[in-house]
Amino acid sequence: MICSSWLQGCSASFRVTPEEPVLKRSCRASHYEHVADRVSELDVQSNVRDSRLSTVASAAASKAQAIAPTHHFAVETDGTIPQQQVPAGEFEDAKFETRVQMSRSFSEGQLDTLVVRPERLQAGDSALESSLKVRLETSEHACEVLRSENESLKAENAILREGLQTLKRKIRVLAQTRVPAGAFGPAAWSQYFGEVGTVPPLPANIARILNDPCPFWAGRCVRDTHLLVLIPSSVDGRDFSLDLLGELIQSPKGGGYPTRFRVYDGNVQEVLGAQSPVRPYWVLMTRDVLDGSRSKKYAYQKALVASRARDTGLLYVLPGVLEAATAILSHYVRSGERLYADAPWTYTRCREVVDSQYPSVSGGFVSGGLDVNCSSHVHYCDGVAALRRL
Repeated sequence: MICSSWLQGCSASFRVTPEEPVLKRSCRASHYEHVADRVSELDVQSNVRDSRLSTVASAAASKAQAIAPTHHFAVETDGTIPQQQVPAGEFEDAKFETRVQMSRSFSEGQLDTLVVRPERLQAGDSALESSLKVRLETSEHACEVLRSENESLKAENAILREGLQTLKRKIRVLAQTRVPAGAFGPAAWSQYFGEVGTVPPLPANIARILNDPCPFWAGRCVRDTHLLVLIPSSVDGRDFSLDLLGELIQSPKGGGYPTRFRVYDGNVQEVLGAQSPVRPYWVLMTRDVLDGSRSKKYAYQKALVASRARDTGLLYVLPGVLEAATAILSHYVRSGERLYADAPWTYTRCREVVDSQYPSVSGGFVSGGLDVNCSSHVHYCDGVAALRRL
């Protein structure tokens, strides 16, 4: 009786826990062994809450301590262990502690590697920056070289342009100095009257032209029967004209022979006196009137020159009054010889007509000067010269 009462008291004081099934205990132990392979002893002993795992964890920690240095990454559960076999809170704590421990288990060299990696990236960035800087400096240097070469080319172009201008001036000088003997060119104008500025060159075959047979007087060449004269457009900056020629001839420079207009018809002066050539040019004019042209009507005289031009293929025309007066007076100022003079009296009719009916004339050159007039009737002394522009 006493024993029965004692057993009942013990039964009331103590709750007997049924033994866990063998399979369940085996799965639980297997799971914690699997987890213990990935944690250190210190972390497992300090963080596992269930005292029931202490024995299993101690044994697993010893095993983990030996292999931990070779495991550097946490291995999460693969889901093969049934969730109900491991309390969720304990399993998550174990995973967390495993990751913490694994982060501490890297060797010093591995930690150095982790620390150095950003530095290596920074070094790579520095190298790239240095490379780009070198390329930029190279590009800037190339641009500077190109700019320098461009400036050099500009300077060379300027030199070439200057050289071209110099060459043109030399060509003009050579053209002027190539004036044949006896021609009244720019040098003669400068000596006796003044500077005439830019002068067109003579034809390249001027020597042959002067040596050709004269189309008007057989047996003679052009240089013997013609005057080669430059007709300027200005003299010392003043427009060249009959009015200016009459002024210049009175007081030539350089030892020239002076003379004047003995007659300067008012109608001619009014209509033609101030007319000036647009540009300078050269002329060849006969030293005398053509044979068979005296005492003829003006229309006949013009036809005579035109027919001779057609026969020879040379562009001969009647001279202008300024051209005729200039050729006669320029020859005189240098040589003192009077052409179209008074033995016999000789005038050349010109292509300008005054008052629509009176051809202009020039000649009758005597000691008193040159006659610049107009002719209203047929006269024995009026012939016609021939002129060719070059």
